Amino acid sequence: MPDTARIAVIGTGWWSTTAHIPALQANPNADLVALADIRADAVEKAARHFGVERTYTDVHEMLARERLDGVVIAVWHAAHYEAARPCLEQGLHTVLENHGGSPLRQQWIERLEELGLLDSPVAAAD
Repeated sequence: MPDTARIAVIGTGWWSTTAHIPALQANPNADLVALADIRADAVEKAARHFGVERTYTDVHEMLARERLDGVVIAVWHAAHYEAARPCLEQGLHTVLENHGGSPLRQQWIERLEELGLLDSPVAAAD
């Protein structure tokens, strides 16, 4: 088992650049290896600011190229499902802050049931 978890952040807006990315870089057990965002200018700006070498504008490409242990999803709520689905399907540890009122909540529950992950806090919280 590696000493550090290889992590990528999907979404490089205010919340990830203020909270998630700095926290990951401060954690000696985490290795922030890649950033992804559909906005090329935003992901490049964040990468320069935080010194992250690999950037992607397509989550699927990132997942195909990177050897990851987990991801942090920090995109707008309407895009949570589509960003997290391929990560969960690959068995990655996935951090996702999703409010219970999401219109995609039922999709989440159904997909997590299919993957055998319904006991996770995300699916179980009401």
